[in-house]
Amino acid sequence: MTDQHKTHHHQNSENLTPQESWNNLYSEREQVWSGKPNATLVALIEKYQPTTVLDLGCGEGGDVIWLSQRGWAATGIDISDVAIERARQAVEKIGVEAEFVAADLAEWRTDRKFDLIVSSFMQSHFDDLDRIGIFRAALELLNVGGELVSLSHAGMPSFMKEDDPRREKRENLPQPLVEAHTLTENDDRFEVKLAETRSRTVTSPDGEEGTIDDGVLVIKRVR
Repeated sequence: MTDQHKTHHHQNSENLTPQESWNNLYSEREQVWSGKPNATLVALIEKYQPTTVLDLGCGEGGDVIWLSQRGWAATGIDISDVAIERARQAVEKIGVEAEFVAADLAEWRTDRKFDLIVSSFMQSHFDDLDRIGIFRAALELLNVGGELVSLSHAGMPSFMKEDDPRREKRENLPQPLVEAHTLTENDDRFEVKLAETRSRTVTSPDGEEGTIDDGVLVIKRVR
């Protein structure tokens, strides 16, 4: 999922699985995300030598398509089979090669290894997503010298009203320094290259300009 889009705040019905909830979200519109690559991700990795890459929570495939166009052997995975089908249709239309997998990241496993694993705003309003567990599993899929690059919403938009009930969730937003420590503590196979918060400009649904903080985390497998 890329950073050019409005955040959706749907409530999950008790009788819907996370997959069903995300499928419902994607079914509301013909295209949910912009289709453009995440600008922060592009800035971080555009000079990397293209090899193998896995995109966790790829949505409709915007980042995967950009990676594929630059020569990466790219695989995207997302819980929504609606989003995955759109991603497959998009690469077919554009004429690039990429692999897409519809699966729950909390359960998905593979014997494959990757030189780069990316995750752009892999956060959920539908269930208690185990980001740390998913990232721990992802780190094991890195080749030596490979990197995990994660972008996350680390704060609320500046234009959000003080009485907005969503502000209560601010305390639960992932923080890169905390995640970096948790993922690498007592494990010298991994090295934290970057763990910081960056502010960027965003526009509200009403056209109001503001800023929002993103978490940026880069962990390298050194041995």
